[in-house]
Amino acid sequence: MASLKDVAKLAGVSLMTVSRAINEPGKLRADTYRRVKQAIDQLEYVPDLAARRIRGDGGRVQTIGVLALDTATTPFSVEMILSIEKTAREHGWQSFVVNLFADESAEKPWTC
Repeated sequence: MASLKDVAKLAGVSLMTVSRAINEPGKLRADTYRRVKQAIDQLEYVPDLAARRIRGDGGRVQTIGVLALDTATTPFSVEMILSIEKTAREHGWQSFVVNLFADESAEKPWTC
């Protein structure tokens, strides 16, 4: 799978120029846009939608993560996490939950 970097290299432009060609083509000269578009087509580049969701629109982050340590299954925590998800969704944000389980045999209770 081709990356943004591959497209930039083939088109002979910067990563920012490729990004502009995809998101704001009107800001580029016609010949520059054409070169980038040809490179995208030739490499069959497809933008990473997961990365886009994390980044959000206009550089504004619209993702919130909840990190729990052995607590995401307690009644209070479940209620709290559901409230966070509901509130995030109401404001157009994405959310995700990671529940880490402590390894009792390790010196540290958890690591990332």
